[in-house]
Amino acid sequence: MKRSITLIGFLFFLVCPLSAQEPRATPSPTPEKPPLPPPPILHRAPDPGQWTIEYDAAPAAKGNPSSSPSPSEVEPGKSREKKPTPHKITVTKAGKTYLEIEIDAEGKQWEKWNVKGKQVTFVPGTDKWILTEGGLESVFFTNYTQHDFPDFNWISAKNYVAFGKVFNADCFIFRDQIMLPEGLVPVDVTAAIDSHTQLPVYLDQGGVKRTYKFDPPPQTPPSVPARVQTILTQQEKAVSPLLRRPGQP
Repeated sequence: MKRSITLIGFLFFLVCPLSAQEPRATPSPTPEKPPLPPPPILHRAPDPGQWTIEYDAAPAAKGNPSSSPSPSEVEPGKSREKKPTPHKITVTKAGKTYLEIEIDAEGKQWEKWNVKGKQVTFVPGTDKWILTEGGLESVFFTNYTQHDFPDFNWISAKNYVAFGKVFNADCFIFRDQIMLPEGLVPVDVTAAIDSHTQLPVYLDQGGVKRTYKFDPPPQTPPSVPARVQTILTQQEKAVSPLLRRPGQP
């Protein structure tokens, strides 16, 4: 009996150390995306500053909600010869004054002056102008009050999904569904923010794709032209009586 116990103990001694040292077949850990910087995630543009937004207005294929590209799909070198002619906007910033020069898909040039929250848009080929103030984003008004890039105001830590190269920049990548001011249904959106400058690189809004390039600011920042100042002054004079309280001179 004693011999049997000794034999069992010897076998237990052999089996236990081996089983404890046996390597476990576990997969290699997947690298996690780096943490986001403290807010704000997206910085304002330099002041003075200038940037160009190039659009590719080809809509997403109907019924294809996953048309937003991965970072590798928006790398440079991808052919754009068959894509529609993009239109672009060059924005020049000086303090609270923003000048937008937009070339639309038909080659027409729109001139937009945004001065302290009021925007004057000159209609190309005419002597007409449009004055807008506040309200929702539209083709005639860009709200620069809180952001220099209001189309990105949906990004947050909750929709931060990946980190990768986009146009040779290391980018934080965000994806979500949002309602556009002019839309009736939510659209898929993808944004890429340069992790070093914290400025935009790429945006896909419902299949309308745009890229952002930051240029050296002009040596002479734009000053509000007299014709724009006249429109703003006339509007202020017209509105002032309506804002006065009864009994005020």
